[in-house]
This record gives sequence, structure tokens and C-alpha cells, in this order.
Amino acid sequence: MAESAVAAATGQAVHAHHEELGFWRTYVFSTDHKMIGRQFLFLGLFMMILGGLLALMIRWQLAWP
Repeated sequence: MAESAVAAATGQAVHAHHEELGFWRTYVFSTDHKMIGRQFLFLGLFMMILGGLLALMIRWQLAWP
């Protein structure tokens, strides 16, 4: 039996084409919980580095005014 005939007999749709998602849709506007976890991890690491650099700048300015 052909794939479309089996799908028609069981009431299931056959999806022949899956659209590739772009970078923005995959990594920035994702609704996948695993990708959101990675976003949270990398944003936290980035903010930790940014905060450390800002703290270093304040101490540097206090050491040599």
C-alpha cells in the first residue's frame, strides 16, 4: 500500500516537507525548554563576566584616581 493510502485510511496526515528554521527562530525565539535553558546559561555567564569587568574598573579607578 502506498504511504498516502495508508495515511488516508488511518486519518493521519503525511508531512513530506519540514521547513528549516533560521538562526533567530532556532536560538533566539525558541519555545523549546532545552534551548531556553541554554539561553539562560549563556546569558548568566555573559552577565557574570560583564559584572566582573565593571567591578574591576571600579577598583582600578579607586586604586589610581
